Amino acid sequence: MPLLKAKTEIEFLSAKDKNFPASLLETPWPPKGIYIKGELEQNSRRIAIVGTRRATSYGKEIAFKIAEALARRQIVIVSGLALGIDAAGHAGALQGGGITWAVLGAGINKVGPLANVRLSENIVKEKGALISEYPPDFEGHKGTFPERNRIVAGLSELIIVIEAPEKSGALITARLALEAGREVAVIPGDVTRPSFAGSNRLLREGAHPILNAEDALYLLGINPEEKRTKFDKLDEISESILQCLGEPKNSDQIINEVCAAPALVSGKLIELEIAGILKQSGGVWIKVL
Repeated sequence: MPLLKAKTEIEFLSAKDKNFPASLLETPWPPKGIYIKGELEQNSRRIAIVGTRRATSYGKEIAFKIAEALARRQIVIVSGLALGIDAAGHAGALQGGGITWAVLGAGINKVGPLANVRLSENIVKEKGALISEYPPDFEGHKGTFPERNRIVAGLSELIIVIEAPEKSGALITARLALEAGREVAVIPGDVTRPSFAGSNRLLREGAHPILNAEDALYLLGINPEEKRTKFDKLDEISESILQCLGEPKNSDQIINEVCAAPALVSGKLIELEIAGILKQSGGVWIKVL
């Protein structure tokens, strides 16, 4: 599995480099190269979550929950590290123990807004990536942020628009996604709120309406029920482990809650990880399904 590692250093990847994301080369407007801080797992399935900076609490909650659920299913979440929907999507992916990529409209050393600097650090720390076509110290301006949207679209198989008014940057991303042959999905929003006017218009124009992460997976050709067969014929200890993992927990917490010998519980955790039912991230165990 090709993996570009640049955890603490910024690395430039030319479009001619063999590790350059193939999905970007398939678009009508690939960048000549990208700067990366973090890790790019090229074989990952990827979904973009986009929307307005001035999001409602409802929009941010939906973005967070869908990103969290998709991340638990090992989908990489791509967005633009803006306030509002973007930040909620990145944060949800991290909460789900997953990976998220942030595409910037400025250089990687010029992360903004300041409120998202800590979020950007956590993205890299948790094996995600910061991505920009601009040199590290480049100051972004009004024109560069719409430009970065084509990279968000190009890196993703599916773009989910959560909340977008008319003339929103998220609508630009949706248009670019369609130009690149990607699927566009929309969470239906309150028809009385201007902040949903653009995204609701996309629905009228033929975007896929979705209500949850499972709907998004189906659009990628993934049946969420397929992996559930792995739960068949689980022994009592394995079932107890899954029942106690309503939220991520470390090994000691699981051992304390499951009535079995520590060595036996540890062995079952490894078996469940190999089966793809659990994964370990940051010292805690997380249900993939």
